[in-house]
Amino acid sequence: MNVSVDSKSSRVVNISWIADFDGSSVIQNYTVKISRDNEQFVDALCQGSLSDSSCVVVSTSASLGNLSPWTLYYFKVFARNKIGISDESSVVNATTDEEGAVCKQCSCFNVYVTFVSSLNYSGADILMMR
Repeated sequence: MNVSVDSKSSRVVNISWIADFDGSSVIQNYTVKISRDNEQFVDALCQGSLSDSSCVVVSTSASLGNLSPWTLYYFKVFARNKIGISDESSVVNATTDEEGAVCKQCSCFNVYVTFVSSLNYSGADILMMR
């Protein structure tokens, strides 16, 4: 199975995959594992899971939440059918976004503000982001 990262934020990573050969037995579900070091993988938690303690889904996608901001994670997927559990998928990684990072592309503008008081004049540069 080839796994890919579809989208991410500071606390959620959405992944999807394309199912491989099913061994002539219908795939019943998929389990997603997570790691922070790409060596020790543990059960992930995801939305819509069939299990409270791991990410078990029937679709070919998962939304993995409750992650830490600005952290590198690795993911892999296993398929299950009547015959058993598949070999692991390829590993995909994603770094969650920084907390509060909303500006993907910021533009800077110089705005000149003029104040006139009596005979005095002053100008100031203001940096604005949009």
